[in-house]
Amino acid sequence: MSDKKTKKKIKLDLQDILNDIHKNLKGKYGNAKNASYIPILKKMDPNIFQISVFPVKGNKWGLPNKVFSVGEFTDSENKNIQVTIQSVSKVFNLGLAIKVRNAKNKKRRTGKTGVDDISELIGTEESFMGFNDLTLYNILDGTQGVPFTINPYINAGAIAVVSFITPKGNQSTISQLIRNFDNFAGNDYRNQELSLSTFNNEMGWIKTNRKLSLKLKHLSEKFYKEKNINIRKFKYFQDNEDTLSIKSALANYTSMCSMLVNSKKLVNMSYTLANGGVNCRGKRVLSCEENRFVLSSMTFGGMYNASGAWHQKVGIPMKSGVGGALIAIIPGQMAISIVSPPLDKFGNSEIGTQVILHLLDKLKFHTYDYCKSKSLAVPRLLRNSKKRMTKNKSKLELLSESNIKKIEDSIERIK
Repeated sequence: MSDKKTKKKIKLDLQDILNDIHKNLKGKYGNAKNASYIPILKKMDPNIFQISVFPVKGNKWGLPNKVFSVGEFTDSENKNIQVTIQSVSKVFNLGLAIKVRNAKNKKRRTGKTGVDDISELIGTEESFMGFNDLTLYNILDGTQGVPFTINPYINAGAIAVVSFITPKGNQSTISQLIRNFDNFAGNDYRNQELSLSTFNNEMGWIKTNRKLSLKLKHLSEKFYKEKNINIRKFKYFQDNEDTLSIKSALANYTSMCSMLVNSKKLVNMSYTLANGGVNCRGKRVLSCEENRFVLSSMTFGGMYNASGAWHQKVGIPMKSGVGGALIAIIPGQMAISIVSPPLDKFGNSEIGTQVILHLLDKLKFHTYDYCKSKSLAVPRLLRNSKKRMTKNKSKLELLSESNIKKIEDSIERIK
């Protein structure tokens, strides 16, 4: 028998953890409020609070490969408690746009992939401005090397992404988008529900998105003939085989924002991203490269202009929506989704973000949390050179002190 000590693996009870988090956070949204610019969102019950987690098979914690949930999912009349997906839809629309561009490039033999197109035509830069801020485009003149869309998650970029999904045979854009949602969720497309009241509300409040789209269209057309431009030339919203018109793109984009979800449905959709592009039914939805691109893009744009701060805190891709939905992915390990409508100042679910912090603390997880607390093992080559280093130590120290003195003297002379 080996006398080496073996570490005992602590078995986590994920359901108990979620129950405790839900109990401790329910109703504690402080000064956070529902989105107010769309009347129907403002009227939502701020106490809606659902959490779902779907561990990937073979995860590091040994958790069962099934959905764990807590919260109320039906009301007193046995009707489903759901919210509109809003900007979380951008993640799944992006996945489809990559596939569409990939197919078109393959047919045209351009040598480019869908990931290439999204990188070059939509961009991968974090924005420090609001997700629908028009002033951002006043500083873009083509010399920065940044596509006018900035990234797939600010509204201009997200609408342009949807515009890439042009009709295919007898499949309209909206039918492709809905089927794509179901591919991610692993369900029958007839189960999708759209809130027509939300759609009509949002179409009535679409001036800013129309202005963003017009700005993008005009900028791309203006710089299309420029010789000295540091971005790939492309005209947006041309109503051709490559892009939809502004009107069509806005309608399709808003339709997907109006899809109804709860945390269970969201976690099924998100599971595909956590599972390397393969959905819960075992169907591959995205290639490994495509899945990696979607996840990495979430780190710089998923939480609006608080994306950098949240990635520093938790180290995992996240995406929020103004309806109160939030998803988070631990690649290869689990998908997490929360629904809670009150938003913080950046438009992210206040309680949703707190759930992520509490859950990752319980799981003892952060992507960049590798740290050796004990003495580090010294590589053999360094051990062999230890004697030589010791012999030269005093000489090196003298040389170092001499150089420091010279630098100090130089600084004094400058003063």
